[in-house]
Amino acid sequence: MRRGGIMKLGIGVAILICVTFSIPGYAAEIQEVVTSETQTDQISTRAEQTTWVERVYKGVKQKRLWSRTYNCWRSDWIIVRR
Repeated sequence: MRRGGIMKLGIGVAILICVTFSIPGYAAEIQEVVTSETQTDQISTRAEQTTWVERVYKGVKQKRLWSRTYNCWRSDWIIVRR
């Protein structure tokens, strides 16, 4: 490299360093998360609510599980033996 090329490279690096350090940096704010005991008391796990539906089909008593939570059947018809 010629002497002029090294000089231009050195000046370019010096300008880059000056510009880099002259731009103010911003720190991210830290937010504290406050959890009170009353908030954790409000969260609860709830079980699915189901109901057995019974019928007599061709003289045979059967039952089937219905989900009241999801409004769908949870089982096929099961023969109830006495």
